[in-house]
Amino acid sequence: MPGSTSTTWNPGEPVFDQSTGEPYVDAEGALVEVAPGLLVQAPDGRTLDGDDVANAAWLRANVYLGECTRQADVGVPYLQQALGQGDDALAVDVVVAEVVTRTPGVGGVVDVRSRGIDPLTRVLHFDATLLRQGGDEQPFAGVVGP
Repeated sequence: MPGSTSTTWNPGEPVFDQSTGEPYVDAEGALVEVAPGLLVQAPDGRTLDGDDVANAAWLRANVYLGECTRQADVGVPYLQQALGQGDDALAVDVVVAEVVTRTPGVGGVVDVRSRGIDPLTRVLHFDATLLRQGGDEQPFAGVVGP
C-alpha cells in the first residue's frame, strides 16, 4: 500500500494563499496546483502550504457554505451553526467536522486548541493536527470567519 504522501488526494486543486484566500499564481502567471508535501515560496518571502490535504482542509475550513459557486456544497455553515452562537468550542467542533467529513485525504483532526472568537469580527482562531489518511501528521492553523 502506498504511503499517504505518495497519493495526491485533491488533484487539480489550486494552492490557496492562506493570507488572501485567493488561488496562488506564480511569477510566470501559472496557477500552482497542490501536491503532497508541497511548500511554495512566494516572491514576498512567505511560504505557502501547498500540500494537497492541508490546502484542501484550509479551503473547507475557511469557506462559508455556498460561498464557492463551483462547489456550493463545500464550506462550513458558520452563521447558522458556529460563529453566530459566540461559543468557540461549538464553532471549532463545526469547523473540524466539516474538515474531517468533506476533505479527501484527511483521516482525522486531533490536538484541537481554540484561541477564541473575536467578539467584534466573529473570527475564530484555532490550532490542530491533521491526520492524513495513511498516518502522516501535519500542523494546521485555522483562522475562520467573515
